[in-house]
Amino acid sequence: LRRMGREKRALLPIGEARAVMRLLYDDFETFCEPQYLASSLDVVLTRLDEREARGKQDVALLPLPSGAHDLRRLKALFRYDVYRKYYGAGPATDEYLAGETARAAAANPHWIDEQLAALATELGKAVRRVYASREKGFDPGASAEAPELHMPGGAP
Repeated sequence: LRRMGREKRALLPIGEARAVMRLLYDDFETFCEPQYLASSLDVVLTRLDEREARGKQDVALLPLPSGAHDLRRLKALFRYDVYRKYYGAGPATDEYLAGETARAAAANPHWIDEQLAALATELGKAVRRVYASREKGFDPGASAEAPELHMPGGAP
């Protein structure tokens, strides 16, 4: 979450964090089982209350990756670690914690690092663009080379 004028501030006041989490969980309500969602929201709100009780005024926002070079920032969001650390066994997490990803991660402590490295390799091959060309007929899958520009008046 970054807000206009405060994009570089990586902290969010606890009151705003509570409001944002409630808003997100309201949206999640459309595709999640209510009993699992309620217990998950309780975990999040309890952690915010505990943080506030310790005298903290805000929460740190996780820095997201900006390219292949810093994909390791995603490790904090790895579902297997998050479920084990913050949620544990339960009806909402048991299926995932017994699944293929969890087995791979349990068998190899560096599994997520290897997956992120493979993803970084693939991302490194991609052409970086901020947004697609606005030219008519632009085909993003065509060529990685920059298109030839034609200036008004016929000059190349």
